Amino acid sequence: MNIQSLMTYSIMRKFILILVMVLSSAFAFCQESIVKKLSVENGEGNKVVVHQTSDTRDLVQSASDVAIGAGVTVDGFRLQIFSGNKGSKSRNMAYKIKEDIEKVANDVDIYVLYMVPFWRVQIGNCLTRNEANELKTSFLSKFPEYSNEAYIVPVKIQK
Repeated sequence: MNIQSLMTYSIMRKFILILVMVLSSAFAFCQESIVKKLSVENGEGNKVVVHQTSDTRDLVQSASDVAIGAGVTVDGFRLQIFSGNKGSKSRNMAYKIKEDIEKVANDVDIYVLYMVPFWRVQIGNCLTRNEANELKTSFLSKFPEYSNEAYIVPVKIQK
């Protein structure tokens, strides 16, 4: 084998290893998500119970942790509390809102986003719309001044 063949072989091995890691992480995350969804009562009193060993649960959790570290995103929801398109005025307002919220509620994830031409402030990382509604109710009870602009938006989140 020549040097070029060895380099190509090495690159292919690394690519395949990364691909396997990403796919297994995604599978583990999906499995955990499916187990959680199945365990919720459907409103008619029906519920699926999933029995798994602690080893299986630990394996799924460790794969999920790897997926989170790899930056895997999923469909989710956030509460948007500000959106403005007045340039630096909107940027300053967005960061002021973030500071004000951080002073009172340091347990919530706050995002200042710029998507031309809008500055936005969003909070939370919710997997379901119901979870986002609960966040909205809780948040607005502490910060009623944002109720005029607060609404739930679908986004990609890291979980």
